[in-house]
Amino acid sequence: MAIIFPNGSIGQSGGEYIAQVHFSTNFTQATYSESNSGTSTHTLVSSPSITPQSTNSKFLIFATGNAGTTNYNYGYEATYKLYRNQGGNSTMFGGNSSSKFKGTNVIAGSNTGSEQGNSKTIFYIDSPANSSALVYQLEFLGGESAAYNINFNKDAGSYNFPNTGGCYMCVMEVCTV
Repeated sequence: MAIIFPNGSIGQSGGEYIAQVHFSTNFTQATYSESNSGTSTHTLVSSPSITPQSTNSKFLIFATGNAGTTNYNYGYEATYKLYRNQGGNSTMFGGNSSSKFKGTNVIAGSNTGSEQGNSKTIFYIDSPANSSALVYQLEFLGGESAAYNINFNKDAGSYNFPNTGGCYMCVMEVCTV
């Protein structure tokens, strides 16, 4: 869903305004087998394609991802990253790129819980400085050689450990008048 306010249409006389709002969800349960290399990411949720109204626009990104492991007796680490594809240029952006992490652009990290999948919420401001259409994604990377479950933690037959709340992304374009 997009809410578009053309320049000057709501009486702006300066300052900033929200030009577009896009909201996406993913409740699909999935399992990813990870190696200990820390190199393959998996998309948790994507925004729809967004065409910026200005090269000066900033994008406020709010995202939540959920993951757990099949082996619920251990706290395995996981990483969440933001990804942008704009005009064919794809890149991870923001976050921490310390040598202490597997990979770069770590925007949130966690350990999986013993029974509950772990939820992480991310807030970020991006300035792509381009008016080409773009897509944002929340990416997940497991840090252990294990099976990671998205949107659920463990299926234990007749008893299921608590489900997680799903994956969400809200992207808002902020324009300057």
